[in-house]
Amino acid sequence: MPLQYDTAYWLQKLGPDIRKLSLQERLQLILSLVIFLQVSLTNILEFIFTTEIEEVRSRASRFMGYTPSADDNDKNSLQG
Repeated sequence: MPLQYDTAYWLQKLGPDIRKLSLQERLQLILSLVIFLQVSLTNILEFIFTTEIEEVRSRASRFMGYTPSADDNDKNSLQG
């Protein structure tokens, strides 16, 4: 199952320069959307760890344990 709102959707809405924001700015953007949509962090975490969406499952599994193929981008801290 693919994501309903894919990269093309977000590029159309936010533009390609959005990826140039710092990590801190991108996290602020994500949290502002969470608050705007009135979604709880519990709902988000439950969805992340139970979804059948392969791209999300892959990222959740990397979070839960060591993956030999993970690169440094997967291990970045919140320092940006």
